[in-house]
This record gives sequence, structure tokens and C-alpha cells, in this order.
Amino acid sequence: MNLSNMRHRIEIYTKTKTKNELNQTTYVDSLLTTVWAEIMPQTGKMMNQQVETMLTNVSHKIICRYNQSIMDAYQPFDNKADMHIKFNGHRFDVKYMIDPYFLRKSLEIFAVEVIG
Repeated sequence: MNLSNMRHRIEIYTKTKTKNELNQTTYVDSLLTTVWAEIMPQTGKMMNQQVETMLTNVSHKIICRYNQSIMDAYQPFDNKADMHIKFNGHRFDVKYMIDPYFLRKSLEIFAVEVIG
């Protein structure tokens, strides 16, 4: 892992359970942590939407130092998107993340940015 490539300051958000004024359970986005990372685009796909609009779906690999709080908040088997990353006005929805070779040195976060 080359630390000099980590030149992007990203914010990682997760969903937090709260109660609203009607005492109902709601989920709000809350900042989990801010880390330095490297963002690399992987694949892209164009999709046609209604009314002749185009939607672009771009996947990225985001590499950062290993952070136990990120791994603790990550719930890979839930069917909801509960983590996302914000960087420079862009939002990336986290699909999955891995600890390469279980060395606890870095995290590889695979995310999708939908531009439409």
C-alpha cells in the first residue's frame, strides 16, 4: 500500500437509528469517520431512463488505511445500503469492502456512483 497515493479526504457515513417527534424509529445519515484515501474508477455503464434521460453508473475502488470502526459499522449481509462515502460533492454507495489478505493494513471499498 502506497500512502502517497492517498490524496483524497473522504467522509464515510452510516445510518443511525433515532426516534422522531412522533416517537417513530427513523434512520438518519451520520458521519462515521473522515479518512485519506485513493479513489480509482473501475467500470462504467450507461442506462436509458424515462423521457430520454441517461443515467451513468460508475463503480469505484476506494483504498484507505485499515480502520476498525469502519469494519464494525459495515454490515455486509443487510439488504439495505447503509453506508456511503462523500467526496468533493459526489456520493458513492458502498457495495462491499474487504481487508486484503486479512493483514489489517488497508481496506478496499467497492462503491457505485450514480450520475443522472
